[in-house]
Amino acid sequence: MTMHRAEPESYWVEFFRTLKARWKLILLCSLATGALAVGWSVLQTPMFESTATVLIEREHQAPIHNAGSSIPDLSPDYFETHFELLKTHRVLERAAHQLHIWDRAEYTGPPGIAEQLFVLTRATPSKETKQAGASAGSEALPIPAVGLARHAWERALIRFERHITIKPVRGTRLARILVSSHDPVFAAEAANALASAYVQLNEEVHVKSKSNALEWFSSHVADLRKKVEQAQEAVHAYRAAHGVVEVGDRQTLSGQRLRELTSELVKLEIRHGEAESRYRQIATLLTDKTISEGIDWSKWDDHSEVLSSPLIQTLRTQEINLSGEVAELTEKYGPLHPKMLRAKTELQQLRDRLIAEVGKIYRSLKHERDLLVSREVSIRAAINQQKADVVQLESYQSEQAILEREVKSAQQVYEVFLNGVKETSLASEFVASNVVLADAATPVTTPSKPRIMANTMLGLLVGLAFGIGLVLTLDHWDQSVRVPGDFGAHMPSIAFFDAVPFVPQFSSQSSLIIRGQQALPALEAFRSIRASLLLSGLIPRDGAVVITSSGPSEGKSTVAVNLALAMAQLEGGRVLLIDADLRHPNRSNLIPLTDVQPKGLVHFLKREAEFEDILHQNAELNLWTIPPGKFPGNPSELLSTNRMRTLLVRCRSEGFFVIVDTPPVGLFSDAAILGSQVDGVVMVVGAGQADRIMCQLAAQKITKAGGTLIGIVLQKSATPQLSQYYRYAQMSNIGTNGHASEQA
Repeated sequence: MTMHRAEPESYWVEFFRTLKARWKLILLCSLATGALAVGWSVLQTPMFESTATVLIEREHQAPIHNAGSSIPDLSPDYFETHFELLKTHRVLERAAHQLHIWDRAEYTGPPGIAEQLFVLTRATPSKETKQAGASAGSEALPIPAVGLARHAWERALIRFERHITIKPVRGTRLARILVSSHDPVFAAEAANALASAYVQLNEEVHVKSKSNALEWFSSHVADLRKKVEQAQEAVHAYRAAHGVVEVGDRQTLSGQRLRELTSELVKLEIRHGEAESRYRQIATLLTDKTISEGIDWSKWDDHSEVLSSPLIQTLRTQEINLSGEVAELTEKYGPLHPKMLRAKTELQQLRDRLIAEVGKIYRSLKHERDLLVSREVSIRAAINQQKADVVQLESYQSEQAILEREVKSAQQVYEVFLNGVKETSLASEFVASNVVLADAATPVTTPSKPRIMANTMLGLLVGLAFGIGLVLTLDHWDQSVRVPGDFGAHMPSIAFFDAVPFVPQFSSQSSLIIRGQQALPALEAFRSIRASLLLSGLIPRDGAVVITSSGPSEGKSTVAVNLALAMAQLEGGRVLLIDADLRHPNRSNLIPLTDVQPKGLVHFLKREAEFEDILHQNAELNLWTIPPGKFPGNPSELLSTNRMRTLLVRCRSEGFFVIVDTPPVGLFSDAAILGSQVDGVVMVVGAGQADRIMCQLAAQKITKAGGTLIGIVLQKSATPQLSQYYRYAQMSNIGTNGHASEQA
């Protein structure tokens, strides 16, 4: 059979196990704080709380106020501002004066210890708070002339303020003013006084703001009127200086004239181009050769001015006729014939006349061209002058427009301020507060404090939390071994046999034998340890085991005795229990013997007795014991002798399964010495007695001495439920009469 290992427990299992182990401490802390809360609540003076409800509406407008000039402020910030103003020092002072709080010992009494330490150590209302209150209303109220000093008055205000709570109602424009006092009537009066003080303060703020607005508007109206007059004078002066009284009409006429001149210039340019073209054509054809030889009319087909002239047409006809005559005369007469000469003379005169007429047309075209050029130059000059006039007029108009805008702007500002004066003057006569006392406070009959039930529950919860925290703290600093999981976490290499539950004491202290149905879980644990030893393969049926512990009073002797009884119950078993704990001079025998002073282990080791003399059979079947005999002065030296080894060899040769009870290994070396002479060592650890470091050192001490630590037994652990054990006990008649004894 493989011995099981103790696995570490989960966090929550360990957490609840810790709470269960120290539940009495948690209960004590919870009950103590609950009792303190009840006592404190009973000793408190009853406090009565009254509530006044204030409605904060939007700002009222004057009856003639222009609805489009402003939008009412309905933002959350607007109402939050009013809620904060309800808490200002100014409102508090005004209500305090109205209530005469200096006549009430509740506010003017000497400060208590707690108040000196925690409440009145804070400064008097801050400068910012006072300034906010003063700005909201008027200057701070004076200290009442009732013999109060400055610090006493401030202390009374602070106490009064501590009893006031402002609670805005979410999603509405309502605010609740809660005042608590020892006197229910005064509490109601104080809540109403605070509401009334804020209503009055709000009215004063509106009146003062309107008067300030009227004063401000009035102080600026005269200056604005002067600015309007000055702007108008500047416009008139500018018009007179530049003659631009009717700038718009002049600019219209100038523009129209410019357009006309431009149109005429275009026409002149066209005519000039045509005249220039005709003139140049005639100038090209009318050369010196033409004058001397005559006109070649075949080249003059395109000159309508020449060909269309009636005179030239007549002369040309005559020239043609005369040329025909000359041709005829040439055929008839010679070149010197008088008729011929006369005809040629007439023909030449006629041609000269034609040239003269063409010259006249040439000079006429030249003159026309020159006139058009001159006219074009003059029109261009007129256009340039007109453009300059237009630009100048635009500059005048721009300057005038600037001056007129200044006049208009000054006039508008003046009208705004003038209307403001009228409106504020009328509004100052219309006073309507937007803060209304919606629900006045009334005295209550049931005190709001102290709340005994709530305080008690809170005290119990605080005590419960404190107790749990204290238990967790103690458990954190507690290094003792309490549950099997501790071995798995801190000593994983060592086998864990079983946990022996604690059995209460019922009979004589001299007996270590556990009996009775109450001890059924412990008896079953010893049977489990027996099975682990025999079936592990580490210990033979005639083997030897040392039982020790890490420290004193952990129950090792109880384990040794009851394990021996469990081994003796096996069929054919022979069990020998050796009491090798030689450190107690007055120690009783592990198992009661009939001899008063029996010989024991010390006698054998000192050769004062033989094996048969120290071996005592118990009343239990198959169980023998060797008592210590007497108290020696050198236990370690005796246990290290060959005589002790011989005893162990003899016991095993007789067929005994030897169980040796030794002193704690953490205090003495006896267990380590004997551990090297037997098959194995079983270490007993008392739950909550030995810490982890002590167990680890004890295990190291055994192994370093050459012994084999085969397992650990947890003694005095939590007792499991017995219902199942009782059922099985009734079925198998397990358990005997008697009572369990104290576990050593």
